[in-house]
Amino acid sequence: MAENEKNTEVAEVKKDAKKPVKSTKVPFTTKIGNFFRACKSELKKIVWYSKKDTFNSTLLVVIVLIVCSAAISVLDYGFSTAIQLLAKVL
Repeated sequence: MAENEKNTEVAEVKKDAKKPVKSTKVPFTTKIGNFFRACKSELKKIVWYSKKDTFNSTLLVVIVLIVCSAAISVLDYGFSTAIQLLAKVL
């Protein structure tokens, strides 16, 4: 009985192997359409900040930028002055 089942399975596998494989190639235009649909779907999931939150965050970034620039400028001036003094001594 087991041999009969094996023979049947082997015959089915051979039949399947002879069938031509259908092309699963997707047209380029379909891929582009799918891409833009996926992008639109993802954009709907984004939680956008309010104008007030965006303004506050931007203001904070600008203030931190100005403070860091000032600190770097002071350090640069101090180091360049120290190097000039060392050059005069040596």
